[in-house]
Amino acid sequence: MTAFRFRFLANGALLFLLAGSAQGGGPALDDPKGRAKANREWFGTPCAEYLDFKAQAARKEVENWAASFPKAPALRQATLAAPGPRALAAPALTWVNLGPFDDAAASRDVDSGRPSAVLALPNNVLLLATSGGGVFRCQNANPNLAGDWVWEAVTDNLPASSATGNVAVGDLALSPDGGTLFLGLGDAFDATGRGFYRSTDTGTTWVPSAVAGAGTRVYDIRPVSSGPAGVVLLGTDDGLKRSIDGG
Repeated sequence: MTAFRFRFLANGALLFLLAGSAQGGGPALDDPKGRAKANREWFGTPCAEYLDFKAQAARKEVENWAASFPKAPALRQATLAAPGPRALAAPALTWVNLGPFDDAAASRDVDSGRPSAVLALPNNVLLLATSGGGVFRCQNANPNLAGDWVWEAVTDNLPASSATGNVAVGDLALSPDGGTLFLGLGDAFDATGRGFYRSTDTGTTWVPSAVAGAGTRVYDIRPVSSGPAGVVLLGTDDGLKRSIDGG
């Protein structure tokens, strides 16, 4: 193939590509969910060991190149002196996994899902809301006592709950006076859901509350005031909702 013919074919291919991109109506829109899906398919879900290694490698590179960073000397020294990922390699005795666990106590496998909210109530009551497993309650959450904390599911009987108790929780909040729980279904990132509930007995019973709109994800619940005329703000994928009658 002559050089002239090669240049002719290359120029023709370039023009073809440019024409195709012009017909597309401009640059492609960003698709964060598509990028996240492609990243998971290509690299898999990162494990804790990989993330720790990655953080330590980044810390090492910061130390190697800190002198060339365009920062003031004081800030540069602060960057080097700040606690970094290397602390992750030290024995961690401060944090203890409190569950909830599955029925096989010997395996100690976590059986709750990603936490979406944690609430500490008086009398050693602790509530844990999860992205797909509903809400768990512990009534002996006293760190000064020996023995395991006992967890119980308190949302298995909700209409939206599956046969195995799975229900997506977006947020769980407590009124300022500590007397009412507000539960919004529909995780902000994964499983969707529909429903808004109140409880005045720490989750033993739930009362549904009608919320207008077609939202399927709850991002945040902000109880502003308490009582029958209490104000509650609800952030959803369908907009910001407000209640002026206590939810």
